[in-house]
Amino acid sequence: MKKVLALVLCLVLALSCTAMAEEKPLKVALILTGVANDMGWNQAAYEGLELLEKEYGCEVAYTENCTTADMAAALTDYAAAGYDIIFGHSYEFGDPMCEVAEMYPDTYFVSIEGDQGNGENVASYQLKCQESAYVIGMLAARMTQAKNVGMVSAVQSASMNKIVNGFLDGVAAVDSSVNAQVVYTGSYVDTAMGKECGLAVIENGADFVYHCANDSGLGALNAAIEKGLWVCGDSYDQSSLSEEYVLTSAVYYVSKLIEKAYKDVTEGTFSGGVVEGGMADGVVVLTPFNKNVPEDVQDELNRVILQIAAGELSIVADPSVRN
Repeated sequence: MKKVLALVLCLVLALSCTAMAEEKPLKVALILTGVANDMGWNQAAYEGLELLEKEYGCEVAYTENCTTADMAAALTDYAAAGYDIIFGHSYEFGDPMCEVAEMYPDTYFVSIEGDQGNGENVASYQLKCQESAYVIGMLAARMTQAKNVGMVSAVQSASMNKIVNGFLDGVAAVDSSVNAQVVYTGSYVDTAMGKECGLAVIENGADFVYHCANDSGLGALNAAIEKGLWVCGDSYDQSSLSEEYVLTSAVYYVSKLIEKAYKDVTEGTFSGGVVEGGMADGVVVLTPFNKNVPEDVQDELNRVILQIAAGELSIVADPSVRN
């Protein structure tokens, strides 16, 4: 009897230890190309990391201002330190992830806005940013008096181009005679260059400015606001820049994509490849239009938003360079 009891106790202890091991929180790292409090693209991802810490008890860490040259090293450092999931918040992380992942098959790597995946431990989670850009393009065409609008992007890449082209398509859907300018800052963080680009499209006649250029885009918006012109924010609610002139902001709930990736890993459904989230998933939204947008225009655009979310209107991601 004593031997049986001892055996039972050992079994209970073993099961208890197994349960404790299973309950051990995952270690999750996030690598950003800018600062975590940029009121834009990077902060949207950082809030996802905070969500994993608060809601799931994850042990978290993050790196700011990671350059392209340092991405592979940053990924390797976190993988070597035993992190279970590593997020790279830019399409630029895709190729370095595929390289590093071969050395760390037990670590999951997720590129936000990349297009790579190896079917095992690397995946890309994308946002359908072109959907909100399309609606903002329609708004620009309705609000411009000069029939001239400006778009400031950071660089020419598939991730940026789909936003630019969504905006151009939205403008053309309302009025193909509106001149839509596109300029590039060449940087995601240079706000001074962003302001120069904003001023450039304004001096060329634009009376409406939108951006997809992270920190540098804020410079473009501020240039337009100083001139008393309409603007729209990107990635985050940027209405605090000006309640008067920021007509709406495209908000990207990167936190929902990060949470989905986490659940895919913990629930065993992570399969690599590309996963998308848009208006239908509440990942891409527009903040309420401000009072300066006429009610009939608001009604028109809200109907379009509902059509996109319901799958009745498809805004295709076009990665090409049109200009």
